[in-house]
Amino acid sequence: VPISVVARSAADIPAGTLRVALRRDGREWTVVEQPVAALAAGTHPFHWRLDGSASAALTPGDYTLVASLGALASNTWSLRLSQRRGANAIPIVAQGMLCLNHLELGVPYVNVPRSIAEANHARAVWRANAAFMGRTYDLWMPEWSFSGPGHATFQGRDSSSEVAQVERILRDVPGLPAHEVYRYPGYFESICDALAHEGMSLMVQAPETWAPMSLIHTVPREVDAKMRQYQLIAQSAEKYENIVGLSPYQYRTSPMGNSEFPDQNRSGRIRELRRQFIAKHGFEPGELSQGGLFLDALMTAKPITPELADHGKRWEAWAGTLDALTGDFNGLARAAIAPLVPGWKFCGQGPAGGYVATSSAHCDVIEAMVGCEDGGWAFAWSSFLYPKTVRCSGATVWASMGSMAGAGPTAFRNFVAAALAGGARGICYFWGAVPVVTPVGAQNLHLDSEFREVQALTRRYGPMLSHVAARADIAVLYPHRQLMYEDLKVEHPQWRRYMVEFGAWSAMAQLALLGYDCEVLTEEMIDAGELDRFKALIIPGLHRLDDAHRGAIERFAAAGRPVIAGSLSTLMPAGATRIDNDFADIVYTANAWAFQVFGDTEHAWLLPELRRRATVLGAALAGKLTPFASADSTRVLFQTDRAGAGRYTWVWNGTYPSWLGTDRFTAYGHEANQVVVMPLRETISFVGDGVTYDLLARQPIVATARPDGRVATECDLASSPFRLYVTLPTAVTGVRLEAPAAAALGSLVRLRATPI
Repeated sequence: VPISVVARSAADIPAGTLRVALRRDGREWTVVEQPVAALAAGTHPFHWRLDGSASAALTPGDYTLVASLGALASNTWSLRLSQRRGANAIPIVAQGMLCLNHLELGVPYVNVPRSIAEANHARAVWRANAAFMGRTYDLWMPEWSFSGPGHATFQGRDSSSEVAQVERILRDVPGLPAHEVYRYPGYFESICDALAHEGMSLMVQAPETWAPMSLIHTVPREVDAKMRQYQLIAQSAEKYENIVGLSPYQYRTSPMGNSEFPDQNRSGRIRELRRQFIAKHGFEPGELSQGGLFLDALMTAKPITPELADHGKRWEAWAGTLDALTGDFNGLARAAIAPLVPGWKFCGQGPAGGYVATSSAHCDVIEAMVGCEDGGWAFAWSSFLYPKTVRCSGATVWASMGSMAGAGPTAFRNFVAAALAGGARGICYFWGAVPVVTPVGAQNLHLDSEFREVQALTRRYGPMLSHVAARADIAVLYPHRQLMYEDLKVEHPQWRRYMVEFGAWSAMAQLALLGYDCEVLTEEMIDAGELDRFKALIIPGLHRLDDAHRGAIERFAAAGRPVIAGSLSTLMPAGATRIDNDFADIVYTANAWAFQVFGDTEHAWLLPELRRRATVLGAALAGKLTPFASADSTRVLFQTDRAGAGRYTWVWNGTYPSWLGTDRFTAYGHEANQVVVMPLRETISFVGDGVTYDLLARQPIVATARPDGRVATECDLASSPFRLYVTLPTAVTGVRLEAPAAAALGSLVRLRATPI
């Protein structure tokens, strides 16, 4: 908050101490104390910028700001202190894409209001909306250039100012007013104020949201213009502590463009991209047919002639370039903005492109869209599998739950639990039903209590979960080299398109049913030596791998650790065991039905197939590895992560009633699998070493010892669709609280609590 104090007197002002203080409930806290020499009669301004840290030790609420210098005293000014919630360990994020997550709803935007009263009314509505959204959300990521109020065209008398230019860029419209003309129409600033009033943060989303702009960084002059726009946004936003970063593209961005939206300059950008590729590599890009010939030769064990090797080299270099387009764009934007706002985060949505480690490079956060698309729901377990896959990028993962299809209270909580189990450290809501105030009143209030329960869960357990890391025993291979060929049509009976991702999903889903924890293994992780920390490796369907990575896998197998390959694999590393499990169930389902919302035939076929295949995988692992936690059935899913000596086990319900293949519609207006899961009380068991607690019930489990050394208990999934357990080496008998020996007045005091 910028603060200016003006000392004004007709007489000389004696030397003294200038104090600025906050008052509340009869108490006073000094925030500025500065010696001032004697001043001549007249006007003397003093200026400060009050950072959030200055008042961090004060309770949030409304305060009165006052100043004094000797006998001179100021007028009073109101100041709201809010707890900054965007930095929560697991923030709840409002995504503005195609939904009502917009503060602007409820009042028309007027460039130049007819009166100050009208402008104040607009600001009051925005603050009311922010207060309502603040009941649920910690951070807002609006979608200003395509959906919601962003469709409107605003006209202004003056668009020369920096703030007006920023607003024009954000909304991609021809003209907006200058904040010098009227402070109140400063739209960008007013929105930031409304969010700050509730302690909410803002992730700015720029209008590179749709695919036609995805090749923009291939043309240098366009790069320079776009980076300057980002710098304008950063300069305007610099004074707001609650603006935490930038999301430079929208989740459906395709690196090569999207035919759904016209782009007159796309052909020119592609020609420029080819020119740059040739200048870098010294040869023409490979063609689809050439890549297909090379892969076919690998799969059929034909001799790799120099011509075929050249086909493969050209295609893989070109495919790698396309994979890196959005990642390169992130790098350019980060370099442009970092000198202005070094702490800003970059958020990649989707993620964009093919291979997440390169397409989302330079991202601090990746928003993984799960559970909803244009036509309906994706795989019901994608909220677990997608974040788990995206984590291979090394970025923090936010899982975004689409609410367009009206997933009922039970299902949303289940999705959130699965996302947290998959490693998500942020929860987003987008596209559809959200509780919000509009001109016709409050909408979708039936979701409010559900969202607040999710918020309470993440706030209570978020700090604990931030210390929990996935250190699994089993790796699932995710080969980038093979991913480069997934858009090709290959005439081979063992080829399945999209096998790299969906084959990995199948393996991870089967392992979760069996109780095994796992991680995605990339070629970069193999290069870094991380393969050696695993005890087993699953290869769902392998056809293309570098010799170096194949050699590392063969050494892994030679050391006596199991390498299990799916039945579709044509490339078999030495020492690997092929099993009668193709891991192609999700691939087949996606191609045959596309997971449509209005008839759940796909899940009726898929989920029993996953359970059937899981028995084959379980037999292959039996006697080699023992799951830390498992069930006597395959109706629930598990994931166990670690923090120090503790093990944290998620158990969540996987039984949707439309496994029966129904097309029933419910009172919510949509298919049954999106509304409920079957209430269960399932018998689960843990490895017998240690003491296990039910964290939701906050008490030890009622354990029954089994002859095999495991301990069994009943997992109540009837009152809640998920449970969270922690297993410690010994029982908790107390808590040790540690604090620093001293602390400066007004500073944060960090306490450390350790169970003993």
